[in-house]
Amino acid sequence: ILDVELRFEERHQLLRGVVDRNEDQAFESAAACFPSLGRWNGPDAILWAEHFHANYPRDVQLRIALGRYRTAQGRLEDGRAILEEVVREHPENLSALAALIACLSEADDSE
Repeated sequence: ILDVELRFEERHQLLRGVVDRNEDQAFESAAACFPSLGRWNGPDAILWAEHFHANYPRDVQLRIALGRYRTAQGRLEDGRAILEEVVREHPENLSALAALIACLSEADDSE
């Protein structure tokens, strides 16, 4: 609600007051310090990533993002397939490798 109903400046001022008075919970702290966190970790972000990926299917950063979203959704096999392909094509890309390692860790695949 804070992200939709209030402009960033209003939201930040409101949340900063809550934090300064030590009345904040984890959500208020995260929203005050990381204002775009909710936007990038919500269902809309996944839809945006899928939309952009459909238009630019070979874009490496979009493919990594989509692999990370699939991992976060618990769709580990989908995330792994996307990320393994990127790592195979771009073995020097540390972001892709880190995302793949995170996916494998979530799948409890230490090998």
